[in-house]
Amino acid sequence: MSASMLKYLIAADSLCDGENGVSLTALALKAGVTKVSAYRAVDRLETDGYLSRESKKKIVLTKKGVDSLRTYMLSLIHISEP
Repeated sequence: MSASMLKYLIAADSLCDGENGVSLTALALKAGVTKVSAYRAVDRLETDGYLSRESKKKIVLTKKGVDSLRTYMLSLIHISEP
């Protein structure tokens, strides 16, 4: 997974409030990109199994997305330990 795709996963995770998901507009704002860029990234992440569109307006992380994000965060903690 590229760093830019990871940025979208982190943004989606920080905005998701349980099962309600996040809107594309909110995701774009959080990631600091246009809605078009966010839409393309969500399409890619959905194709790869990291995100899912629960409805026309709500995006949620899949189990694969949550697990990948958790692995990344644990790796960061491990790398940054003295």
